[in-house]
Amino acid sequence: MTVTVAITKESVAGEKRVALDPSVVKKLVAAGGFQFRLQHGCGISAGFADVDYGDVVICSDFESTVKGCDIVLRVGSPTIAEAELLPQGCLLASSLFPHANLALVELLLERRITSLALELMPRISRAHSMNVTSSQGTVAGYKAALLAAELSPRLWPMVITPAGTVRPSTVVVVGAGVAGLQSIATARRLGARVEAYDIRVSAREQVESLGASMIETGIDVTGTSGHGRALNEAEKQKQIEVLAECLTKAHAVICTAALPGRAAPRIINREMVEGMPRGAVIVDLAARTGGNCDMTEAGKTVWVGDKRVVGAVDLAGAASVHASELYSRNMLHLLNFIVDEGTVAPPFDDQIMQSILLTHDGEVKLRSTARQMGLIDDDEDDSAKPAAKVTEDNTSDWIDTDSTRDTSQLVPESSAVQEESKSTQAVSDAVEKSRSAESGRAGFASEKLPAVANGTKLSDKNGSGDTN
Repeated sequence: MTVTVAITKESVAGEKRVALDPSVVKKLVAAGGFQFRLQHGCGISAGFADVDYGDVVICSDFESTVKGCDIVLRVGSPTIAEAELLPQGCLLASSLFPHANLALVELLLERRITSLALELMPRISRAHSMNVTSSQGTVAGYKAALLAAELSPRLWPMVITPAGTVRPSTVVVVGAGVAGLQSIATARRLGARVEAYDIRVSAREQVESLGASMIETGIDVTGTSGHGRALNEAEKQKQIEVLAECLTKAHAVICTAALPGRAAPRIINREMVEGMPRGAVIVDLAARTGGNCDMTEAGKTVWVGDKRVVGAVDLAGAASVHASELYSRNMLHLLNFIVDEGTVAPPFDDQIMQSILLTHDGEVKLRSTARQMGLIDDDEDDSAKPAAKVTEDNTSDWIDTDSTRDTSQLVPESSAVQEESKSTQAVSDAVEKSRSAESGRAGFASEKLPAVANGTKLSDKNGSGDTN
């Protein structure tokens, strides 16, 4: 038997990543048991032309691409119009952000789609190779540091000249998860003095190994299971006081504290921002889920006096080549996990599947979403459910200190955030310009795509093949 996998274009404006790159597609085709349908030009912005994918079927639009497929792989969630075209009973795997996209969840139920919300991948060792939040956070953390440096009116490294010495800038990174650690490492490479804050005392080792110093609050929030416990009111106030003092010396802040499936914790308030040095910059990677800063707006730059808060929503896409390659490796391991001998056979009793399974067979399987949709009682006791064994990794266990926040106002992945900051766009343009100068690479965003008929099968590098 053969599993048919569809790879479609992304619908979010400015999204340049693609779910699978040619190397992974060729590997799966060679192994047998898979055939692929590719929407024409879906990889072009990541530097992959249709012909690079080899023995695949090329389709001209979304509808013809997904027709009759067993699995649909994407980076971001489909629009409502696209979801209506998905084959009934197929499997959809992408970042879905159901808490902010309930209309999509209802449609997936109606069409009996088995949907996997990949941003909810559990933090256990077996799931590391499938963790898209980790792989894309690595790219976003790197780009966040570059963006903050570009927007800052200061040099970041110490510079000694005949005219005098320029002292290094101070950068504060909030959250020592994957994105935060990459931001720390990049800021250090740029010569900045870096401080980091995380509610887990255990994060100190990772932070200090990268040359940064840990901001001390004098609070230990590690619970009996090794995860962070909730802060009490006195601890919250202490956190605010310590961070406010640190931010008075910070020339740039990079916020990375995000909670999959929930609103991001609010950590920086207006008073903290107003107390920062003139020209200070905040880059908030948690903008799509509400942000770590009170003034953050997804996809926009907000000025607070002479300080700016950038609500970054697609920094990983600014490095679309490597981001796509990393995401594609995640999808390779995911396909091996849910496909068995040419049949789509997700292991529904596995902890990993139970964590990411959103809908299946016309039912909402994710408890938080079911509760949000009113399908289960708010006061239903989860304590009777057996606790899953969890192996910790280096990602942060942030506590949402504001559980009353309205998640209906968060930006769903399928929403096209049209109003990006000019500076964020400048970073993307610079990346595109440098990539277009590379020799020997086919198909970039500026290339005009030729028309293609549905069912064109590309079997060699010259684009020859059979038409079904």
